[in-house]
Amino acid sequence: MPQPPQFPRPRRGAPPPPPPLLHIQAPARRPPTRSKTPLVLAAGVAAYGLSLYAAYLYTTLKDLPPAPSSPHLQPNNAKVYNALASEYDTSIWFSELTMGLPLLRRALARRAHGHVLEASVGTGRNAAYYDMGKCASVTIVDSSREMLAVAQAAFAARRSGATTTRVRCVHMDAAAPLPPPPASVEGKYDVVIQSMGICSHQDPVALLRNLARCVKSGGEGGRIILLEHGRSRFDWVNGVLDRLAWGHARRWGCWWNRDVGELVERSGLRVLEVKRYHFGTTWWIVAVPPD
Repeated sequence: MPQPPQFPRPRRGAPPPPPPLLHIQAPARRPPTRSKTPLVLAAGVAAYGLSLYAAYLYTTLKDLPPAPSSPHLQPNNAKVYNALASEYDTSIWFSELTMGLPLLRRALARRAHGHVLEASVGTGRNAAYYDMGKCASVTIVDSSREMLAVAQAAFAARRSGATTTRVRCVHMDAAAPLPPPPASVEGKYDVVIQSMGICSHQDPVALLRNLARCVKSGGEGGRIILLEHGRSRFDWVNGVLDRLAWGHARRWGCWWNRDVGELVERSGLRVLEVKRYHFGTTWWIVAVPPD
């Protein structure tokens, strides 16, 4: 018996089926375009401001005499540190933060172990980064009594309740004969660290030579680690540093246009590692006493 078709055909004489409806998709709505006018205006204002600042720097610097870069030709302004001590940290923390110096200070202090000497300690800006558990003793030295008092408080806050590491404060010039580490058989420090000391000392070569006498030899694991600022790799930066050095030294007590590499070389230290940042003005140096 024949089966009916699966899809029934229209009967003869019946009207044809209507054509299928076409689905017409509406065009997607484009998001409204934002005007670039505010960005262009902001860029113009920024460029105008930078040009004004550059013009100001040029007119200011061209009339300033360049300062000498030799320490023996530079006045000793270290006396300003006593007056700066109470406001020093709050005055420089933001500039150090924007330059990434806290990271370098952390790396510096984390290398401290055993008997440690920190010369030119200032207000103790490295104190927060010490791992006191690795230190048998820490001796901090500075020629400014007021700066040293701030540093003593910073180290006291760092070690309270956490460790029995002895912290000893010594008020003296770090270029003078320094006391040996407490309870040390060898009478030498395992690590000597210093940050921003070369720029502020009247005789940085004598200072570095004295630090070399205080630390164990390189073969015994002794290290001198320096975080300093000074001359750049670029002449145009050095020109700016030289012309602004007079005012900077009067305000902050340090000469930021000294040739750190030359001074370290003259001291006789054997350099193991050198890294430079910020156009070469920030120096990271690891050295050992001369053989």
